Formats: sequence, C-alpha cells, structure tokens
Amino acid sequence: MAPGTLVAAVAGGLVLALAAPLLAPVPLLAVGGLVAARRRREVADRRRLIEFLFPDVVDLLTLAVAAGATPRQALAGVGPRLPAPFDITFAELGRRLDAGETFARALDVLVDELGDPLRPLVTTLVAADHDGAPVLAGLERVGDEARRRRRVRAEEAARRVPVRMLFPLVACILPAFVALTLVPLLYGSLRSLSLG
Repeated sequence: MAPGTLVAAVAGGLVLALAAPLLAPVPLLAVGGLVAARRRREVADRRRLIEFLFPDVVDLLTLAVAAGATPRQALAGVGPRLPAPFDITFAELGRRLDAGETFARALDVLVDELGDPLRPLVTTLVAADHDGAPVLAGLERVGDEARRRRRVRAEEAARRVPVRMLFPLVACILPAFVALTLVPLLYGSLRSLSLG
C-alpha cells in the first residue's frame, strides 16, 4: 500500500474525529481492509502459480533422474533453472544440504515455503533416499497427478468464463442491440402515429 494512502486515511480520520468522532476509525478500517484483501489475493495468486508450475518442476526432476542423476544431484542441477518462486526455495534446499542437514530434513523447506502441493514430491524423494524405493516411477506418478490437477483447474476456469462474460454481454452488447434494432422501430412507429 502506498504511503500516501495511509497518510490520506490518517488525515481523513482526523477530519472525521473533529466532525463526527464516532466515524473517525472508518478510513483506517477501510485501508486495513484493503491491505488484508490485497494480501489474500497475493497469497492466492502465489498458490495458483505454484500449482501451475509444479508439474513442469517434477518433469525436470524426472528428466534429470532418468539421465542417471541421484535425487540430490537432480535437485541441485534443476534448482537454478526453475522459475520463481521455486528457484529461491531450491537454492535454500541446496544450502541446507551443503550445511550437512539430512536429506529428509532439508526437503521440509519445500513444503514449508511452497505449500502442500509439494508434499507428494517430498514423500517420494524421502522414500527413495531412506528406503531405496524406485525414484523414477514415483516421480512419474507425482508428475501425472500434478498434471491431472492442473488440467482440472484449467477446466474449472474454462467453465467460469461464460459467467464472467455475462456482465460485458449485458452491459455493452445488449444496449447496443437495443439502440440499433428497437430504437429505429420505435422511432418509425411513433413517427407514423404522429403523421396519421
């Protein structure tokens, strides 16, 4: 939020405190509400971005493992090539591993920073490291599920498009339709009535 907005809210609160003391907190509450709404929107946008990019991240890891890299090498090799916010989190993961943290403990940063969508990836990598489970099959399974979730989200967004288009249709196209079709008919009818 811009500092000018906060200054304006404080000034408005002071003016209202003099004119109507009960309304003095209203501008500050309005600014607080706007800040909270903006923060929620930013968090939701970040979560959607992570869910959208996650299948690509898993595909890169799968490609690295299929080329013969261990999970640690795959994480280190793929990390710098990832888009934000994955790049920062994978860099932190690399720092933790270099500092001597256990693989499972260091992987917790992925879920802590990027959220629950990464939990299946972490579970697969920990199982591969700890139990020797086949990591390639697990990564392919995680990638398939992530792509399925992304496709479902895209289909949901596509189903919302007609509802979003309803307002422009009613507000813009319908008045133009009325102006171009009904107004000339009404004008012609009224003109023929006044002439007769």
